[in-house]
Amino acid sequence: MHITMKTKTLWIIAVFMAVISVVIPYTILGDIPRFRASYLFWTALTILTILIGYLHIRDWGRSR
Repeated sequence: MHITMKTKTLWIIAVFMAVISVVIPYTILGDIPRFRASYLFWTALTILTILIGYLHIRDWGRSR
């Protein structure tokens, strides 16, 4: 099985985002009593995820 550099990079980004989606809310944002910080974090993470997904599949279907 041949793993391309693009696939490795995508896996590294996915693991990093999974870690920060758990660590940040329970450590950094856990001491902030307002929900706005959590909503802003989840909104930013969602936008980042959509952007990374778009960048990954934008060339899909084009011949190499």
